[in-house]
Amino acid sequence: MNITVVNEAYNDLLIEEEDHVTLRSSLETHDQYDAIKLARRLEKHELLEFRRIAALLYRVSVFVIDQSFPLSSAPVQIFWTIVLSTLDLSWFWD
Repeated sequence: MNITVVNEAYNDLLIEEEDHVTLRSSLETHDQYDAIKLARRLEKHELLEFRRIAALLYRVSVFVIDQSFPLSSAPVQIFWTIVLSTLDLSWFWD
């Protein structure tokens, strides 16, 4: 099943149990969840692997927005706000 409520509950359980391997696998398998909300939660996690997952979620979200941007009439400022917030996470990869 790929249901938002179920996926988010499962993700919560995996975070609580600090199982980053299964969480990452779940996120790759299921796409019905609030990626930005999850990334914001994970970026503050004490374990580095969860913060890396947050960075990945931000990167994927920016890519999706970048692909859909020409199709929308969203202001450029929104796009750059998202890009700059993603760059704030670049220190994870150093």
